[in-house]
Amino acid sequence: MVGYLIRMASAVRLFSAPQMRASIPASYLLRQIQDYYGTYRAFEIVSTKDLSPKTRVIYLVLDFEKGPLFAKFVVYRSGQAWILAYFNFNTKEELVFPSCP
Repeated sequence: MVGYLIRMASAVRLFSAPQMRASIPASYLLRQIQDYYGTYRAFEIVSTKDLSPKTRVIYLVLDFEKGPLFAKFVVYRSGQAWILAYFNFNTKEELVFPSCP
């Protein structure tokens, strides 16, 4: 699971995954964020929540040179593999994370 998240959180590799190739608006948005925030550096998992034995929500912060990008991934366990079912990125944490003080 962690290895899969590392591959997903990699800003360049995320949109080369077969299930993401059709997501042109998201890949365009990520390129715009890279243009503004600079090079992708790393990511941190903020929290995870199991919605069911096969469905998990993961909140992350993707660190770029000049600022953070907040992300929500919903992953689904299909057999032995986890697949990305949904994602949301935003530069405003309140639009991605469920509650922010």
